[in-house]
Amino acid sequence: MDILKVLLINFIAVGVMTVFTYLYSLARNINFGQPYLLQYLINTARPSNNRTTLGIWVGWLLHYILGILFYYGYQLFRTLLGLTHSVWLGILYGFFAGLIGVIGWYLMFRAHRNPPAIPKTEYYLQLVVAHILFGLSVAILLLKNPF
Repeated sequence: MDILKVLLINFIAVGVMTVFTYLYSLARNINFGQPYLLQYLINTARPSNNRTTLGIWVGWLLHYILGILFYYGYQLFRTLLGLTHSVWLGILYGFFAGLIGVIGWYLMFRAHRNPPAIPKTEYYLQLVVAHILFGLSVAILLLKNPF
């Protein structure tokens, strides 16, 4: 598959999940945005006298790079199961991708000296829903235009 098409699918699918997260954050008045949290974890990883200050663009870049990995994870998941693209496959993959995301965030929060003060269980639950939307977006885009 052409890399530009992969990037386009990733841009849209990560965008859909991120819009959901930011809308959820807005409704709850808590910043659950993955790019923001990635930036926070990087910027507060060291003691304050030796702290790195990277812009939010670093969080967005990491978020989209991880999205590409999750896109290829979808393709691997589909191939290993011997299935064709479908809405149900996207939902199923999104659920499992969400569980992987929860494990990743849990480990990052546990390893960090000063994790963000957010309700973790609620964050993890919305993260699974966001990944379901990611998987669903990938599946629909591949169904509508299998590139």
